[in-house]
Amino acid sequence: MSFVDADSLAATVDRVNHAHLFREKITQRDAREASAWIRSRYWQAIPERIRDSAKPNPRWAFVPESFNLTDAERRTKPCTFTGEPLANAALRMVHSREAARALYILGAVLGETPAEALTLCKSVRDTADHLEEHGTRLFCCGPCTVSVWRLAAIGGSVASEDALQHLLSALPEHRDERGAWRRFPFFYTLLALSELDHPRAVAELKYALPACKVRRKLLKPSDAVAARRIAVLDRVLAAA
Repeated sequence: MSFVDADSLAATVDRVNHAHLFREKITQRDAREASAWIRSRYWQAIPERIRDSAKPNPRWAFVPESFNLTDAERRTKPCTFTGEPLANAALRMVHSREAARALYILGAVLGETPAEALTLCKSVRDTADHLEEHGTRLFCCGPCTVSVWRLAAIGGSVASEDALQHLLSALPEHRDERGAWRRFPFFYTLLALSELDHPRAVAELKYALPACKVRRKLLKPSDAVAARRIAVLDRVLAAA
């Protein structure tokens, strides 16, 4: 099956992530097609006349290169892979990092991680080092921070061990004492934690376990998002 939705970066990436979560086979042909299309969305938010100008406006130098949503889907504001809404500030960066993560998945099939994903990871790593140096634990918001953990879990070099531990230390401070976290989307955060092999991730999953049990009883496989949430809960409960 083709993973590509020519009108949507988020939908294309979601299909790759869905196949990976449910361990569905990805053929080399499909991986090549999807990888090429995702890579075509790299650095597309900046108009060509600015990107290719001999003297670009200096303010664009502070905009990080990324994989970008199409104009049409930016207006629809696609959610996280697990269905939580994203604010405008997080929309671009979360989906950009998810795109890089998808390229790691496809790269495992093709035998090589695309250079665009590696470049984005280097940019994220530089930011993570800066945040650690200045004692800041969030990439602008909770969802943005979780997307960094997701990249780290798939093998992206986005943070040193110390920087990753520093970022994960934000979660205990945001516990709502009901098994979830303020500012962090519950299922998206659970998914990232379940993918990380890290003591802090284990501790937060233990904290969330009672809430996972309750939510699992309430969830029915009504659509793709519900199926993903059920898979995440089942993974957490099976590991407990």
